[in-house]
Amino acid sequence: MAILQPVVALLGWTMVIWLWMYATRLPAMSKAQINPDSLALDPDASLDKTLPPQVQWKAHNYNHLHEAPTLFYTGAPVLALPDRIGSPRYLVCKG
Repeated sequence: MAILQPVVALLGWTMVIWLWMYATRLPAMSKAQINPDSLALDPDASLDKTLPPQVQWKAHNYNHLHEAPTLFYTGAPVLALPDRIGSPRYLVCKG
């Protein structure tokens, strides 16, 4: 089950970035008097246009944490399965 340790670490790191993003974004939105409902209703509205870059880069980092690791999140549990006939890992590795 050692293959699942990086999954847990990546999940933890994602939560740290998520908390950091909201800890900086919400006060910045409040200071700029941005209404989240108006952002949701206006297709041309963007926080990239209204918030400072040092606030937005945390949101960009959070978004990047969800791009490539999706394959890792699905592949790691398959690799953690026991090597038994009928398991997806057995079928892929033993052919």
